[in-house]
Amino acid sequence: MCAFLFFVNIVFAQQIVSLDETYLSDDNLVYSTLSDKPFSGKVQRKRKNGHLVYEEEYKKGYIIESTLFYNRTEVPTPATKFLYDEKNNFRAIKKIHFGLKKTQK
Repeated sequence: MCAFLFFVNIVFAQQIVSLDETYLSDDNLVYSTLSDKPFSGKVQRKRKNGHLVYEEEYKKGYIIESTLFYNRTEVPTPATKFLYDEKNNFRAIKKIHFGLKKTQK
């Protein structure tokens, strides 16, 4: 049982890196600065205080989605999400707005 859980963790774990650990190549794919293969995983932009501002998800160098987070929330709360065309890199096909829930006083 323990070996199975370890295997599942390796297979489904996603790499999360900062924005400055990736680059856009001449073939319009995103690569990690640590490897020569197209990047798969999440790229995050955080403030100095650790607040998550922006996140992109990539699969084999192609952007799948990007999320902009609200600024003044205690936990990362999505404000806007873009979904991208898998065949045409960086072409947004859908924009989703999220509203903040009002707190009861």
